[in-house]
Amino acid sequence: MYMIATPVIFAALLIGALWLAFTGTDLFTGSDTIEVSTQTIELHSIQDFNTFESIDIEIGGTTIHAELAVTSLERIRGLSGKTSLEQNEGLLFVFPHDSAHGIWMKDMHFPIDVVWLDSDFVVVDLEENARPESFPDEVYRPERDARYVLEVPTGTIRASGIKINTQARIVGVEEKPERLQKKEMLLEDIENRLL
Repeated sequence: MYMIATPVIFAALLIGALWLAFTGTDLFTGSDTIEVSTQTIELHSIQDFNTFESIDIEIGGTTIHAELAVTSLERIRGLSGKTSLEQNEGLLFVFPHDSAHGIWMKDMHFPIDVVWLDSDFVVVDLEENARPESFPDEVYRPERDARYVLEVPTGTIRASGIKINTQARIVGVEEKPERLQKKEMLLEDIENRLL
């Protein structure tokens, strides 16, 4: 019995861990409503962001095309290893709850500006020119709790006039390719059958 149960338990744990890392579905949040152009999208959980490949965020005087870091692994990796960000590009970290989410510069090759946003997409704190050489001594944290963190090229905050209490909004979304959505649904089905 022990010999048979061990591989089954291991397989279930492995699939569950992969699913959680891939989709972040273990990270339930309350319902948020974010304005998207003339439509309103209801975001009930962090999993809702998993259907998006990227989003366009209007903030200050500019529109940022942001990739998304939704799962734990994506948030840990962040921009590490990238060589640059183009003007009007960014990375939006989506967290499951409000907190003083810290940002570090591990394996970064260029400086960035960091914008913390609350669940209503209002700017609650800013960090200009966070530099790679600050790691490991410094972790940048907001003074107020935030739900989202937007990393953009250095100089974006100043050039766009972004300040605390600036309202950001999502003005466009790019959905993930259908094959990725199907893969996620298949993993969820396998996990449900094992449990």
